[in-house]
Amino acid sequence: MKKLFTTLLVALVLVGCTNATAAPKENSVLFTVNGVSVDERQHYEMMKQRDAGKLTIIEAQRVLTSAVENEEVDNEAKEQLEKAKEYLTEMGQDFGEYLKSIGFDSEEDYLNEIIYPEYRMTYLIKEEITKDFDKLATTYAPKQMRILQFDTADNATAGLERIKNGESFADVAKDLKAKDTTYVGDLKIYNVKDTEFPTEISGFITNQAGPGLSEVLKNESTGVAYVIEMVETQADRLKDEILELWSSDQALTKQYRANLYKNAGFKVYDIDILNNLKADTTTAEYISQ
Repeated sequence: MKKLFTTLLVALVLVGCTNATAAPKENSVLFTVNGVSVDERQHYEMMKQRDAGKLTIIEAQRVLTSAVENEEVDNEAKEQLEKAKEYLTEMGQDFGEYLKSIGFDSEEDYLNEIIYPEYRMTYLIKEEITKDFDKLATTYAPKQMRILQFDTADNATAGLERIKNGESFADVAKDLKAKDTTYVGDLKIYNVKDTEFPTEISGFITNQAGPGLSEVLKNESTGVAYVIEMVETQADRLKDEILELWSSDQALTKQYRANLYKNAGFKVYDIDILNNLKADTTTAEYISQ
């Protein structure tokens, strides 16, 4: 694995025209089978064709995150390693043999090359999101609410009365919530400006400046009704919870991951790998050249 990464790294460090095709400076034989030898340049070309630059991203991430030093990150990474070992043991497979089969000499190598970089990247992404908290709060307008959907206005009226009398949304939902709904009355933070709500819900959110309980909100054409409790509208009072929400948002974290690559001056000097990365929707945004 280390040999492969060393061979691969030339795609990141070559100096010259971005239309160049990179190749290892050395060209020693990597292996021989049935009398046929495969050298570093042949292996490199096969890697480009089969992996489409994925290993370039993996190695770049390792370099990009190498300066992160955080005890919580270390603990999470080591816990993940232990979970992987436990899983393979339960499956009747020796973890050491498994590591050798995928190109790693030791648990430490696997931890440093694969697990640490991803957990460190997650840490860096959350740091960047935290820096932009005020801007993102304006963009998404997060609010904490309970939204409970009912099949009929009569059920909603009965449910609202029970809530006003002190029953919890959860208890009312057990008896009266609509079938096949995601609005089950649980306490959630919603990114209001990034969520498409039914008109009745949107109307209440727009007009509700602070905490409070709605009346029955009925859709006249379908008969479906809602009861909403606005719990918190001030994002700074929910900062920790909102940061956890944003840090698990795939679209947002993808954007910030791409920003980290761009801000670090990530450049690829092999035209084939560069084109592969640009053509891949999961990595195209990493490239600024």
